[in-house]
Amino acid sequence: MLWFCAACYSPDVPECALACTVDTDCISGQACTKDGLCAASAETKCAEKSAPVDGSIPSIDAGSGSGSGSGSGSTTVSVHVTVDGPGKVSSSSGQVCTSDCTFDVAKAMPITFTATASSENQHFVGWTGACLAQPAVCHATPITAISVGAKFMGGG
Repeated sequence: MLWFCAACYSPDVPECALACTVDTDCISGQACTKDGLCAASAETKCAEKSAPVDGSIPSIDAGSGSGSGSGSGSTTVSVHVTVDGPGKVSSSSGQVCTSDCTFDVAKAMPITFTATASSENQHFVGWTGACLAQPAVCHATPITAISVGAKFMGGG
């Protein structure tokens, strides 16, 4: 079955940056390829597209800075988190971000991001980047550097 949704594809989420086992592991507009990576088409061959001849996995710019885990052959990858508005993003790896932060996580290990508004007058609006179109609790398995953004709004 050929699955493709070009209109749903987001340039904020790089193809072949997130590991998957089924389509629901990927964001809207992406499918799990036979290579086990999320891409705009299930027919995409991520291993051929993104891995150099030496088999290492290249980094994808997460938007700012260069984490120590962004080079090929590394056992960690860089995660860049931005928070816009009154809230925070907590990760299952222990980091809590209230504005802009970058940290390294083990490559290909599942990580959960949780968006939490600062008070009951504020609310979570949505994600950008690797968690695009996911609910307030987002699951990802990065194999290259990723960027995740959370937007919050509300009255005071």
